Amino acid sequence: MQESYFKLQFSTLFSFEQFCINYANEHLQYYFNQHVFKYEQEEYRKEGIRWKDIAFLDNTACLQLIEGKPSGLLCMLDDQCK
Repeated sequence: MQESYFKLQFSTLFSFEQFCINYANEHLQYYFNQHVFKYEQEEYRKEGIRWKDIAFLDNTACLQLIEGKPSGLLCMLDDQCK
């Protein structure tokens, strides 16, 4: 189920607007994962709270593909538009 959050939705009518929406969604998912899963579990460890680790997928690679410098998609689009 969670994998679907990390897959960009491509179609034959793919638009730049849809790309931007997908990019924003990836950032929201990253923020959610960091704050709800990663940081909370670190806090539980510090406080000695017993719980079962929650595994989650890290979408950092997807974000790097889009925004990485100098070879991310946005960087390449910017270069082509100059």
